[in-house]
Amino acid sequence: AKARIHRWYREALRDVPGVAVHVGDPAATSTHWMTSVLVAQRAGISRDILARELARRGIDTRPTFPALSTLPMWRSQRAEHPVARRIADDGLNLPSGVKLRRDQVTRVAAEIGEIVSAR
Repeated sequence: AKARIHRWYREALRDVPGVAVHVGDPAATSTHWMTSVLVAQRAGISRDILARELARRGIDTRPTFPALSTLPMWRSQRAEHPVARRIADDGLNLPSGVKLRRDQVTRVAAEIGEIVSAR
């Protein structure tokens, strides 16, 4: 069910500029636990504003996890991890429950497209 939902999001969001569905490494097998998108600067909207707009429309999302290098236990390392930081700052987990229907995924994607195109 999770793989199917992920596929639906990929199809529905493929033409939304600046919003990319995470696809993972083709050499690995994903559990598709959460479908995440990366909101690029060219989308003209930040991840947080997109999440706020979706919430206003009744769609719950969550930011992706923070970069591990930013957690207190790693402060002494002071290493830069720009890719992890970008994913943490610009990544958004979309509704991914196993009971989602295609029409619900389509609605989420349509709302994302509408919000991005309005920018």
